[in-house]
Amino acid sequence: MSKLKGEFLASSLVPEIYRPLVAPPRSQPPVLRALFILGVTTKTVAECIGVAPPTVSNWSAGRIPIPADRARALDDLLRFALSAARHCEQRSRTRDHLSPVKKATVETFRSRIAEVEVLVGETRP
Repeated sequence: MSKLKGEFLASSLVPEIYRPLVAPPRSQPPVLRALFILGVTTKTVAECIGVAPPTVSNWSAGRIPIPADRARALDDLLRFALSAARHCEQRSRTRDHLSPVKKATVETFRSRIAEVEVLVGETRP
């Protein structure tokens, strides 16, 4: 992944992880499901791997298969997004002064990270 795309994801991921989660369908490819659990939008996925958003939607719905080169790019994107999510979560641990609302948001975020780690662990060799 290019540095520019990585910087774009890092800057666009942080606000998205705090939005309310609509559970992605279980029939999605695991890598896309994991990205969406982390709050990465279809538009962000598309921009980061160089495809149109409808292509990502078609992959997500199972209408077309994910080409091997794009599957590798999705795996790289997931590793980056999970790393960024873990970093944000680690930073929140050092902040004792968080409001109750922010503490609840951090707990929700931690549960999303845990869900993705389980999903990744089940789908990777």
